Amino acid sequence: MRPAIREEEEMKMEEHIAPPKKYMDSSMYKAAREGNFTGLENSIRQKHGGNREEEALLDHLALETCKGNNIVHLAVASGRMDFIQQVLQKCP
Repeated sequence: MRPAIREEEEMKMEEHIAPPKKYMDSSMYKAAREGNFTGLENSIRQKHGGNREEEALLDHLALETCKGNNIVHLAVASGRMDFIQQVLQKCP
C-alpha cells in the first residue's frame, strides 16, 4: 500500500500538472464582446510590443474570463461572426 501523501506534497504535484490559469484583461474582453478586432490587436501589441503577432494572438486565445470563456466564446455570444472570421484568418 502506498503511504498517504501529505497535503503540501499533493499541492506541489498539482502545480506541475496544471499551470495556473491566466485571465484576459478588460480591454480584451471589451474588444471580443464588441467584435472589435483592431482593439484586440492593439491590446496584444501593448502587451507584446508588436512582436510575434500570430503567436501572441494564439497565446491570447487561451486566456479566459473568470467563467471560463475565451474571446471566441464572447464573440459568439454577441453574434460577432466577422470578428471570429478575422481571428481564424490570423490563426487558422
